[in-house]
Amino acid sequence: MSDFYGHHIGVAAVCWDGESDILLQHRNKDPGRGYLVLPGGTLEKEDSRAGMQRELKEEIDVEATSLMHLTFNSDTTSQDHPITMLYFLARVDRQRVRNVEPDKCLELVWVNVHNTSVFGLGPMWEGDRLAFVEAQSYIRRKLLL
Repeated sequence: MSDFYGHHIGVAAVCWDGESDILLQHRNKDPGRGYLVLPGGTLEKEDSRAGMQRELKEEIDVEATSLMHLTFNSDTTSQDHPITMLYFLARVDRQRVRNVEPDKCLELVWVNVHNTSVFGLGPMWEGDRLAFVEAQSYIRRKLLL
């Protein structure tokens, strides 16, 4: 776990299929059991891009074909440690995505970027929600071009 004087650094990705869908995970483990979350985790003595690619491989068995820094958010972990989350927009091959960690993730949920009722599907961590909204807006603009 990346630790800088008790401050943790994490990464998470809004995974986009390159068309109109974004991937969410339905979490099956505490903390956050029942939440819709983005794939990610904490860094392990690596830079943020390498850590994000590692987390994608560990959780959904894909490598992003492109990674773009999206935003960041400061929060606290379940143990009340400060954590800074670095969020990416990751383009992934939807056909290769699979749930590698069923003990942590109940199911994978693809959500259309035009779906404005996504937050009615279940609770989300605030940072994930903000990153999702930012990615949703970016992708919608890109689809209009």
